[in-house]
Amino acid sequence: MLRRSAILLVAGLLLGSTLACNFPFIAGLPLPNIPIVNPAPLEIPTAVSLVSETVASAEAQMDADTPPMISAALSATPVEVKGAAGTLDEPVGTETMVPTMEIRFNTPTPLASVESTLVSLPTIASEPTSTKLPLPAVELVPSPIAQPTIPLPTPIPLPAPVVTVPSAPQLAGDVPQIIWIEDLPGRPHSSVMAWRGGVSHPLFADEKYISRVLEFNVSADGTWLAYTTVDTSSVRQVNTITGEQREIAPKYPWWCFRFPAWSPHGDLLAFVAGANSAPWASPSGAGLWVSQPDGSDMRQVGEGIGWANQQVLLAGWQPNGQELLYSVPDLPGMPLPQWRSVSVATGESERLPLKGSLFDVAPDGSWLLGDGFTIEWPGGRQEFSYNVLIRIPVDGSTPQVLTPACRSDIMGQVSPDGTRIAFLSMPSLGFNCPRLSGPITYELWVMNSDGTDRRQIEIEGIIGSNSPQWSPDGSAVYYSAWDSTGSSLWMADAAGVTPPVRLEQTEGVDRFAVVK
Repeated sequence: MLRRSAILLVAGLLLGSTLACNFPFIAGLPLPNIPIVNPAPLEIPTAVSLVSETVASAEAQMDADTPPMISAALSATPVEVKGAAGTLDEPVGTETMVPTMEIRFNTPTPLASVESTLVSLPTIASEPTSTKLPLPAVELVPSPIAQPTIPLPTPIPLPAPVVTVPSAPQLAGDVPQIIWIEDLPGRPHSSVMAWRGGVSHPLFADEKYISRVLEFNVSADGTWLAYTTVDTSSVRQVNTITGEQREIAPKYPWWCFRFPAWSPHGDLLAFVAGANSAPWASPSGAGLWVSQPDGSDMRQVGEGIGWANQQVLLAGWQPNGQELLYSVPDLPGMPLPQWRSVSVATGESERLPLKGSLFDVAPDGSWLLGDGFTIEWPGGRQEFSYNVLIRIPVDGSTPQVLTPACRSDIMGQVSPDGTRIAFLSMPSLGFNCPRLSGPITYELWVMNSDGTDRRQIEIEGIIGSNSPQWSPDGSAVYYSAWDSTGSSLWMADAAGVTPPVRLEQTEGVDRFAVVK
C-alpha cells in the first residue's frame, strides 16, 4: 500500500524549480488546556490501639509489607496529560489528613501512605467470683505490665483505586496502530506521536517537538519510522518501540535525501537523492537510491533519472517489492509528470500508462488508481480528466472511469483485499449538473473497485489531509477532521452501519499514517 505523504506533494514539486530540504509550514493547533479533577477522598477504616508500642509496631509492619496503591498528596505540581487532561492550576490543600490521588501520564503510580485515626477502648475489668479457692504458695517474680488478651477485629482491606492511565513500559512495549504528526503553528517544529488503543505517546521521549517533518513512511511491521525534516539533508529513523534513532546521511554536502519508502518486507529503504544544479543538468549521483535499513550497502537504482532530480517524486514500491514507482516530467517545466517503474535489481525503467496524479496501486499491482492523462482510451484518443478517479490497467488495456457525471473525486485508496475504494467526493459544477447552494466540502465515500455501489459515510466536521486510509483488516476507514474544537482522528465503519468514532488523545493531528 502506498503512502500518500509523498503523493500529496506532486503539485508542489512540479511548480518548484529546485529540490530543497525546506518546505512550506503547515499550521496545526495548540494543545488543549483542561484542568485535572482530583477524585474524592477515600474513607479509611479505623484501627484499634491498646498501647503506643503496639501502634508503632503495626504501622511499621504495614509500611514494610503492604504495597502502596494510592498517594496522599500534601502538595501538587502541574501535570501535563496529552489529550486526556491539561494543567493543574492550584495545589491540593493539606488542611485535612485524608488521602488524595495524583495521576501522572506516562509515569508509574506514586507510592501511597495511609494514616489511621486511633480509637481508645475502655478498660475492661474482670468480675469478682463468689467462691475463693486456696492458692498454693508460690514465689512472685516481677513481670512487665500485664494486659488482658483481647482479640482485635479483622481489618477491612481498602479497595484498590482503578487508574486507567498506563505506565511508560506499557505504552512503549507495543507496535502503534497509527503514527500521527502535529505541526506547531508559527514555528518549524512537529510533534510525532504513536497511538494505540486510545493512548498516544511521543516517539521522542527526550523532547516534545522536533524539526518540522516533511515526508514520513512507516515500515510494514510498524517498528520503524523513516522521515525527513526541514533542517537536514539526511533520512532519519526512529524505532516506534524502543525509541532508538539512526540516520542515513548523504555522501556529498550538496545532496539532499527526500521521500523515504520502506520495501514491503522492511529489508530495504528507498529514497531520492537530489542536488542543486541547473534545471537541464543531471549531476552525478542524483536519482533513486536504496540501502539497508542502517544505511549500509547504499547503491543507486538506474542512472540519469530526472532533470537534476528536481522534479522526481518517489511514490513507493510495487507490492511485489521488486520495482519502485516514480514520476518525472518528460522535459523540465512540464505541468504533468509521467509515471514509470524501475527494477531495483537491474535498473531498467518502464513507462506506465498514466501522466498526472497517482493515488494508489492495487494490492496485486495489476492496476493503478489515478487521475490525469491516460495513454489509451476507447477510439485511440487521449483525454485529460480533472478530479476523476480512473482505474488504469498496467498492461495498457482500456482504462475505466469510476467517477460519474457531476461529481468530483480525489484521494482514492484501495482496500487491502482490492475489492473496494475509499475516497473523497463532492458535487461539481457543469451545464447539465444541479445548481449548488450553501457551503460545499469534500465528503467521505466508499465504492466497489469497479465503481459500483457508491455510498456516502456521514461524518462530522471538515475532512483533513492524508484522508482516508484503510484499517489493516479492511473493516474501517480512518480520517482526520476539523470541527469547532479543532482537529482529531476518526474511525468510520466501512459498511456505514455504525456512526464514526473519535479516537481519544489525537487532538491537534495534522497528518497521519496507519500501520499496516
